[in-house]
Amino acid sequence: MLFGGRDKRPKPQPGITTRAPVEIETVIGPNSSIQGDLRSSGGVRIDGDFGGTIEIAGNLVIGEQAQVVATITAHNVQVQGTVQGDVTAKRLEILDTGKLWGNIAVDSFVLDDGGFYHG
Repeated sequence: MLFGGRDKRPKPQPGITTRAPVEIETVIGPNSSIQGDLRSSGGVRIDGDFGGTIEIAGNLVIGEQAQVVATITAHNVQVQGTVQGDVTAKRLEILDTGKLWGNIAVDSFVLDDGGFYHG
């Protein structure tokens, strides 16, 4: 408070938490094709083709044009493209354009209308 004026900053509401934005540190572009093991302590977005193993301590975003054939372990996984393989995560979200074939081990699962899952 300055000079006796009112503090105009919003006060936090009970039960509402604010999240820090998800930071993507690594991007595999739409014209890329990679085979192998991907490990990262940060967030990763895949927009191209990937085959192998993915171990992410942060969040993983599979873009709408992505084709991924991999065993995936990540904190949170969002699928907008195509994934074939097993997924282990705290939260898995398959959006309306997403398709996943494989087994899942997750705490939270969201399947949007139009999304596809077979496992």
